[in-house]
Amino acid sequence: MLAVVKRGPGPGIGVEEVPDPEPGPGEVLVRVRAAAICGSDLHMWAGHSGYEWVQYPLIPGHEVTGVIVATGAGVPRERVGERIVVNPYVPCGRCSACLSGSPQLCDGGGSAMEKVPARSLQIGFRRPGGFAELVTVPATSAVPLPEGLGFREAAPLEAFAVAVHAVELCSVRPGDRVAVLGPGPIGLGVVLALAGMGLELLILAGLSSDAARLARGRDLGATHTAFVDEVDLAQYVAALTGGAGLDAVFDATGNPAAVGPAIRSLRRGGELVLVGISGRPAELPLNQIVRGEIVLRGSYGITPRSLQRAAAMVASGRAPLGRLVTHVLPLSEAASAFELAHSAQAGKVLLAPVPEEV
Repeated sequence: MLAVVKRGPGPGIGVEEVPDPEPGPGEVLVRVRAAAICGSDLHMWAGHSGYEWVQYPLIPGHEVTGVIVATGAGVPRERVGERIVVNPYVPCGRCSACLSGSPQLCDGGGSAMEKVPARSLQIGFRRPGGFAELVTVPATSAVPLPEGLGFREAAPLEAFAVAVHAVELCSVRPGDRVAVLGPGPIGLGVVLALAGMGLELLILAGLSSDAARLARGRDLGATHTAFVDEVDLAQYVAALTGGAGLDAVFDATGNPAAVGPAIRSLRRGGELVLVGISGRPAELPLNQIVRGEIVLRGSYGITPRSLQRAAAMVASGRAPLGRLVTHVLPLSEAASAFELAHSAQAGKVLLAPVPEEV
C-alpha cells in the first residue's frame, strides 16, 4: 500500500510503498478515506524539538476516518463495513488517570507526576497512523460515526474534540465575554464550540498574516476579530467592554508571549485556558494572577466523551466542521499538502487515498 513515512527526527517526509497491515487480536483493519494534517504532524514534518518521544520510523496521521474492512480475533465480524473515526488514544484502563475518566492523561503505569506526552497517545505517534491506504487500530479506538456524517467532516473530528474538551473544562456561560487567541484549526474549533452558547462577545485574535483565517472565524461565529500585531489586545478588549474585561480566554497559539496580554485582558476572577503546546518557557505575571484571582487551566487532548459530543454537534449541523476543510490531496502529493497546511492561507488539509470519495 501507499503511505506517508517519516524515517526519523529532522525535517521532511516521504511517500513509500509499504506492506499492507493485518489486524491482530482485538484490532480492526480500516480502509482510510481521509486523514487530516494536525499541528503535531507539522512539528514532526519540520523537525521541531519536543517530539523526541515519537517512535520512528513512523506512518503519521492521528485524525483519521474510514471504513472497517477486516477484524482480528475477538472482534465481532459484524463490525466490517462500519464507518468510523479513530480515537488515537489507547489507554491502559488501570492507572489513576483512566480510573478518574481522563484516559488522555494515561501514564500507562508510569509516574503520574510526569508532565510528558501521555503514554496513551499511540496512533500516529507510537504506532502507525492514518496517512496511508490502510491502518490497524484497536477496536476500542474505532468509534462509529453518526448516521449522515460524511468523511470530509469526520476527518478533523479529533481536532474539534480537542476544542470541545477545552470548552468543557471552562466555566463559560451564556452572556459571557470570551476571546480565542490563534486562528489555526484548534482555535477555529474553539470558536465553533463556543458559537452556539449565546455569548455576548466572541473575539478571535491573530496576526495580520492570518487575515484569511480570521475571516473564516467570523463566518464560524466570532463576533469580532483583532490583529494582535497591530493593536494591544488588552486595550482593544477594554475599549470593547468598557473596561469590564473578559470572562475567559482560550490560548490556542502556544506562544509564551500571548500569556501576558491574555491575563491583562481578563476580568478579576477570569479564566485562561491553555490549549496550544509551547516550544519554550513562558514568563508569568504572578502578581496579576494572584491579585486578580486569575484561574489558569491546561487542556490536553480528548476524552471519549468529548469525541462523541463533537461528532454529535457536527452531525446535527450545530457545528459545520466541513467548512474548515480547504484542501483534499492524494497521498502521493503529501509534500504539497504539508506545505499548504503550514501556510496561513489554508484551513484544514486532508490526505485521502481517493480524494474523489471525500
